[in-house]
Amino acid sequence: MIDKKFADLFAQGSQVSIEIAEREIVLERILKILQGRDICGQHL
Repeated sequence: MIDKKFADLFAQGSQVSIEIAEREIVLERILKILQGRDICGQHL
């Protein structure tokens, strides 16, 4: 789970809702995990 204080901070700084902030944090973490992996012959 995402710590609420980080999502709140992100939401305030980006001027978005808490739901959007949480989604952005999750997507960022997923992209970091996938970095360097070979997906369809392309590096992310």
